[in-house]
Amino acid sequence: MLGWAVVRAFAFCALAAAASAAVESRTTKEWDVVVVGGGLGGLSAAATVAAQQELFGPVVVLEQMHLGGYASSYVRDGYRFEAALHLFCDADYLARLGSPSSNVSWITVDPIWRVVFPDGSDFSAPANQTKHVELLKERFPDDTTCVDCFIRGPQGQAQSLQALLDSCCTNSVQKAYLASLWGFSGQVPALMDASTYLGVWQCYASLGASYPVGGAISITNTLAGAIQASGGTLIAGSPAGMVSNILVEKTANGTRVAAVQTADGTVHTAKAIVVNANIPGALQMIGSDNFPNKPYYHKWTTAPATVQLVTLNIAVKNKTVLAPLRGVHTTFFNYAWDYPDIRSAADGGYLCVTDYTSSDPSCAPEGGGVLSATTCPSVDVTTMSDDDAVEAYYNVLTKTLLGKLEATMPGFVDAIDFYFISGADACYSYTLNPHGDPYGYDATVGATRPFNQVPWVHGLYWASGWTRPGYGMVATIASGVFAGNMLAGDRATTPVSR
Repeated sequence: MLGWAVVRAFAFCALAAAASAAVESRTTKEWDVVVVGGGLGGLSAAATVAAQQELFGPVVVLEQMHLGGYASSYVRDGYRFEAALHLFCDADYLARLGSPSSNVSWITVDPIWRVVFPDGSDFSAPANQTKHVELLKERFPDDTTCVDCFIRGPQGQAQSLQALLDSCCTNSVQKAYLASLWGFSGQVPALMDASTYLGVWQCYASLGASYPVGGAISITNTLAGAIQASGGTLIAGSPAGMVSNILVEKTANGTRVAAVQTADGTVHTAKAIVVNANIPGALQMIGSDNFPNKPYYHKWTTAPATVQLVTLNIAVKNKTVLAPLRGVHTTFFNYAWDYPDIRSAADGGYLCVTDYTSSDPSCAPEGGGVLSATTCPSVDVTTMSDDDAVEAYYNVLTKTLLGKLEATMPGFVDAIDFYFISGADACYSYTLNPHGDPYGYDATVGATRPFNQVPWVHGLYWASGWTRPGYGMVATIASGVFAGNMLAGDRATTPVSR
């Protein structure tokens, strides 16, 4: 396993070397719209723009790694693993957005999830909110007003998830159940913004959960195919797709985008730039001296990001050992009733276990299974400069997680074919997010995200989990559609010949 320092150094050294080698062979390419980054937000934006040929000229997506970002699936020895996807909420929303990703085939997940409490009791959530609420009131007859109050959300000023639950509920077990998705949301209940959390919870609970046939890569491939079918261009996996600078120019009417420069020395001119990369890094590629609004620049280059996650990916030779998971796609194991801070839940204190085989048996050889166990690390591995220390920490964490899984599913360890761990270094390799943070900006009380359109630079738009409407794959796809439609609205009065 490559340690964090090695992965990050490799990426930046490759970028620098490629740029240095290309200085003498710089070329210029002209585009109408350049999309920086080929994750779901970038692909969604490009597909939205490319489909409107009456408004836009040539569109290109530049991606230095692989298309899809976190929406990637990969096969090892016949087992298909996910880079990140556990569940996808409200797949029908993609059709309402008009996103080509709605053409993906979906498997309905029901129950949506199962939660196991510290005392060993559990509760499974049906994929019907009315039934879900009824079952909660039957399970907790001493606290029947809790769930209705929770669903209504904060009334008035922003508050933490813990504060909302304390004001709505009296039963500690029901509180723990309603808060059990906090790991999906990147912050513990005491610090998590209640409205942000409720948006995630409601997306699944009221609109349903699905898993794409063929894994997350099918979403990526569908979007990429739609872009190419509309005449768009995709450049990925080489220095030609590595954006090193975003260039702006000052005009009589203010600052506007001009071009991007890639590591092979090419300058790609553009009338509009949609950025799917992390926003702090994108702003730094523009530079503080070139960005016209210094408070905006400072705010969004220094705002804190979410916590890190670590996933143990496991190939199982005999899936019968997974029977204690009851065929439920995702199970949340809570080993305490609440966590005062993120580190107290670390290293398996909170565990999200996903049995992909329960929804899509094709992800494993016949009779086998694919499992992921996700938790929060107790340390920030990006602060470790010693790769041996990172590997030693991951080895200890792996042993801890395997021990918890064995306790839940006796015989599990003996049924393992192979396993590997994915942490901050893996997140960085898929997203280039600083410190390997999976969700972009933090979701503490009162935290916000920038709007998709940058008011200070004409022609600049954000499309990622770092911007509105938020993180998660469906929200990231929506951000791309929003950015593309905003760009179309701006362009409608000044169409460009294709």
